[in-house]
Amino acid sequence: MLIFSSLHLYFSCREANASCGGREPRLKPRTIGMYQSRVNGVSTISGLQRMYPVVKTWDRVVDEYSRRLLGFPGDKLLAISAMAASLVRMARDERRLESRYCAGLIFDLGGKDWGWEGELLWAVTRPATLLGTTGGAFTPSWSWASVEAPIHRWQAVVSNLPEDGIRLLDIHAPLADERNPYGAVKGGYVKLLARTRPFSTIDTAEMHLVITRNTNIGDDTYNASTQSALVVRPDTAEVDDMIARGGEGLTMVELVAARTNNKLRPTYPAGILIMTNTRKPPEGPSEDGYQRIGIFEFQIRNVSSSDVQHQALKRSQTLFENRDLQELRIV
Repeated sequence: MLIFSSLHLYFSCREANASCGGREPRLKPRTIGMYQSRVNGVSTISGLQRMYPVVKTWDRVVDEYSRRLLGFPGDKLLAISAMAASLVRMARDERRLESRYCAGLIFDLGGKDWGWEGELLWAVTRPATLLGTTGGAFTPSWSWASVEAPIHRWQAVVSNLPEDGIRLLDIHAPLADERNPYGAVKGGYVKLLARTRPFSTIDTAEMHLVITRNTNIGDDTYNASTQSALVVRPDTAEVDDMIARGGEGLTMVELVAARTNNKLRPTYPAGILIMTNTRKPPEGPSEDGYQRIGIFEFQIRNVSSSDVQHQALKRSQTLFENRDLQELRIV
C-alpha cells in the first residue's frame, strides 16, 4: 500500500514499512503483535489483523468506513467488498476461523474469537436515514448498511452459554449479483431463538431509561442511588418519538444474557429493539417478520463497590425474568 502525505511517500506491506523523503528510507521490519502504522489512522488489513481478532478488525473498518460520505450510499456493500473478501480469507487461512460474511456482517459461528451476537449490536452515532432500494438491491434492517449514518459497533465481550438458550438459527441474504459474494444483497433475514419483552412494560423510572446516541455516557448519567441505567440507542428520530409516546409496538430482544459466573466480571443484558416490519422490497409487499430499529444495553457505572454491582445485576436480571424463548424472524 502506498500512502501519499504532504511531505512523504510511505510504503506499507505485510512484512515491513518505509518512507521516502524522511529519515528512514530503508524498509523497517514489523514485530508481530506490535504493528504501528507509519501514518496515524491508516493501516493495512493485514496489519490490523495481527493486532486484533477478525471481528474486532472488522469493527474498526466499519467504524471508519461509515464516517465517509459516499457519493452513492446504496453502494455501501459493493464499495467495501474487497476489504471484506481479504479479511474473511485471512480469517480462514491464518486463524482457522469458522466465519460467515453476510450483508456487511462477519459472524464468528465457531465462537473462537468473538461470537455472533455482537455483530447485530451496532449503533448509529446520529439519527439515521433508512436507505431504500438501489438497482434491485435491498439491505435487511439488521445490517448497518441499511442506514445512512456513522456506525459504532458494540465493544463488550459476549459470554452466553448453552444453558442461556439464545441461538442464531439461520441467516440468509440473497445476492444481487452472484458473481460477488461480498456485494449488494436483495433482502434477507436472520432467525433467532431469544427472549423478548414489550418495551411498553418497562418501568422506565425504576430502570432509569437513557436515550442517547453518544458512544459513551458520563458518570452523571447513571441513577444516583443504583449507579446503573438502561441505555437505548434508537436508529432514527422516528423511533425516538415512538419511545417518547410510551414505546407501544416496540419489542426488546435479549441477545446477551445477564450472568454472574463470568471469570472477569458480571455481564448485563443487551440486545436489539424491533417492531413489525414495514419496509418494502423493490417488488411485492412487505415481508413477514420484524425490523430492527435500535439496540439497548443495561449499564452500570464503573464502581468498586461489590454491593452496588450485586444490586445492579439483580435489577438487570428482572428485565427478562420468566420470559420464554421464542423464534423470531428479522428482515
